[in-house]
Amino acid sequence: MVLPSDTDSCADSHSGTSESNPNNRRKLLVATGLCLLFFAVELVAGLWAGSLAILSDSFHLLSDIGGFAISVTAIYLSERPATSRHSFGFHRTEILGAILSTLLIWILTAFLLWEAVDRLRNPVPIDGPVMFGTAAVGVVVNIILGLTLHGSHGHDHGHDHSHGGHSHDHSHAHSKDEEAAHDHSHDHHDHSHVTSKVNINIESATIHVLGDLLSSLGVLIAATVIWIKPEYTIVDPICTCVFSCIVLATTMRLMYHSVAVLMEGTPSHIDSNEVHSTLAELPGVQSVHELHIWNLTVGKPSLTAHLSLSAYHPQNPHDPMSTADTNAILLAAQTLLCVQFDVHHATIQLEPPAANDGRLHYSPFMCRTAPPPDQIR
Repeated sequence: MVLPSDTDSCADSHSGTSESNPNNRRKLLVATGLCLLFFAVELVAGLWAGSLAILSDSFHLLSDIGGFAISVTAIYLSERPATSRHSFGFHRTEILGAILSTLLIWILTAFLLWEAVDRLRNPVPIDGPVMFGTAAVGVVVNIILGLTLHGSHGHDHGHDHSHGGHSHDHSHAHSKDEEAAHDHSHDHHDHSHVTSKVNINIESATIHVLGDLLSSLGVLIAATVIWIKPEYTIVDPICTCVFSCIVLATTMRLMYHSVAVLMEGTPSHIDSNEVHSTLAELPGVQSVHELHIWNLTVGKPSLTAHLSLSAYHPQNPHDPMSTADTNAILLAAQTLLCVQFDVHHATIQLEPPAANDGRLHYSPFMCRTAPPPDQIR
């Protein structure tokens, strides 16, 4: 029995991420430029008109600018290859970027809510026409931002699998039949349905723009009321409160999924019990244990599992399990995980019958009682 080794065994990597990331960066940079320009316009107009709603919209744009910068940096880092110290690469920088940009908008929104409450108690005069004109331009700018980011969804279809083989001479071998089966599994997977992955930083940016668009629409409505009825200045802080709450609500889902990835929770679209039962039903597999499923980042499910094998051939109980048999089991497990569950990276360890008595059970608990390295033969 050998330990898992890195091998691309399920499908060739045909990820679209490397192609979409430059496009994502370009669109985020364009969005950042638009936000910077209109942020300056709204800041001046908000101070001139005395409108907290306009200022709140400008602060939302400021948070977008910071969020876009974080997103561009995260996309750049996620493209860096794996290193000896970061063997999975830097994919989770996308998650960190999404969390940081979301926290930024939460902090600014909390500040605006505080100011809005103060305005409810102490109303101030507001220039309705200036507020209306600025809000109208804001709606147009946010629509342009939304169109700029539209279609920036990255797809990642690549799968990497590492695996361990079973051999009495402690070697790892692939039979010709297995190689042919590998080619067949490649063709089969290339035509299978694969779940597309939306780049979480583009999603974060889109949510920010959606929040700003809703805010701008609310400001436009409030500006219309104040322009017609200047004494109704209370509409300005009310509008700020309502749409700040909407922005908070729209970012909750993104934060939830980001934290779920950092906590290495099971991907929502994968049923771990179904994975366990599917692997356990493979001919020649006695049991499945040490099953762990998590997301490397959104859209990149990863998995590790130990498969305890029977001593004899599944179809002929009088013949001992051969290397070709274990290779066939390994290939079947890899294909199921790749095609049925769309697992991006899987490490499968096959355990011989001798490990089933508990003394040779491959588990982390072995480290507690393992002899020193110089005593291992």
